[in-house]
Amino acid sequence: MFDILFYQKHLNSVSRSFAFCIERLDSPLRDWVSLMYLLCRIIDTAEDVPWKNTKSRSHFFSSFREAIKSANGKELFIKDSEFLNNLNSQEHLLISDSSKIFKDFHTLDPDLKNIIQDLTLSMSQGMEYFLEQMEKEKTFRIKNSTELNQYCFFVAGIVGEALTRLLGHLDNKEPTREQLFQSYHFGLFLQKINILKDQLKDESQGRYFVYDRKEIREQLIDHADQSFKYIQHITWEHKDYKIFCSWSFFVALASLPYIDKSYQNQKVSKIPRLKTINLIHKVEKMITSNDDLGSVYEKYRRDYLLVNNKITTIAIDSALGVSKQNPLSVKASTWLNQYQGVLNENDIQGLLRC
Repeated sequence: MFDILFYQKHLNSVSRSFAFCIERLDSPLRDWVSLMYLLCRIIDTAEDVPWKNTKSRSHFFSSFREAIKSANGKELFIKDSEFLNNLNSQEHLLISDSSKIFKDFHTLDPDLKNIIQDLTLSMSQGMEYFLEQMEKEKTFRIKNSTELNQYCFFVAGIVGEALTRLLGHLDNKEPTREQLFQSYHFGLFLQKINILKDQLKDESQGRYFVYDRKEIREQLIDHADQSFKYIQHITWEHKDYKIFCSWSFFVALASLPYIDKSYQNQKVSKIPRLKTINLIHKVEKMITSNDDLGSVYEKYRRDYLLVNNKITTIAIDSALGVSKQNPLSVKASTWLNQYQGVLNENDIQGLLRC
């Protein structure tokens, strides 16, 4: 369908672990997810890299949305040299090659385009909204669970929704409300694990996502339970997608002890590569049996999720003077205006209370 080598090259450069999982998907789902993920990475780059000129940043997001909405060969036009200079070589190459990605996007049939457009417009608008709100407070600091869930909703939850809708497109049927709700938990689970993993690096760069480490750790239990239900409900006909989700899920779970150790020792500790390889082979072998997967999950749940009461946290929140007030959550209507997916408002508000 697409030049899959082009996409795999960029995926390997910007996210090796996720690229490995995507490679396990069968076409056409692999093509769709590869394109979708690289579009998300372009948005994510605009959030991660510092912008001193906010007008240039606004222009970037506007230019991205115009390229998504227009089928006339629009390209990202970036003239902020300081932003470009802050990109690493892989990010720079992705931005330089973005015109091909947008052109491929506009060759998709209308239903597929609509799914990916809902995702990318929601994500770009949501990220820009958060950057603007944090700018008013002079710092990027998440203050409580509702605000964290709002942030994770836009950077990861809507990815779960889009993946589920793409799978539904293959079957020519709309996903159920339950599937969509569980897919959001799947996205929030993976994102919060990444936030805990990257806490030391993020805070060294002035980005404070972790308002209370122990509380976030406890939230992972419900997210993981709903995520595993999501995986269980993936049918045998979509074995490739079930493996794709299971690899990400179980490796994330198995990484938790190393993430905790990194924080406690204030020094990065990673899950050994051999352990990861053994785990993905183990998961693939038992992918046709929900009972076998369930046995592994129950062990991991007990060993890695239910130990949160033993975690000692460094008392940095009070030292930093972090308030538990939430200025963003009171603007729910403004916040929800950024979303263009298929969940209803009640489901979204439920996710915010996780």
